[in-house]
Amino acid sequence: MKVLITGGAGYIGSHCNRYFFEQGVETIVLDDLSDGHPEAVIVGNFIQGDFGDKDFIQAFLAAEKFDAIVHFAAFASVPDSVTRPQRYYDNNVTKMLTLLDAAVAAGIKYF
Repeated sequence: MKVLITGGAGYIGSHCNRYFFEQGVETIVLDDLSDGHPEAVIVGNFIQGDFGDKDFIQAFLAAEKFDAIVHFAAFASVPDSVTRPQRYYDNNVTKMLTLLDAAVAAGIKYF
């Protein structure tokens, strides 16, 4: 199985990536590093990129042929979301819809 982990350079995503790797699952971490850290990706492959960039994500998913996507790239800070709500809407809603549309177009069965 081949799995894309968005936000995999963050705390929870990096632990998920390591667990999958230990189970023999091939992983690729996609993170824009807005909140993540590349040194957190100690196994698998790392790609720096934006899951909400329509052209990029469509081409990336079509080329890599993933079986599943595990999505951890949402922003989650409540105080920051109150201060900058548009940032959270753009990332957690708009970009998520772009990712879902690209996953459907690429025939990815599990999300």
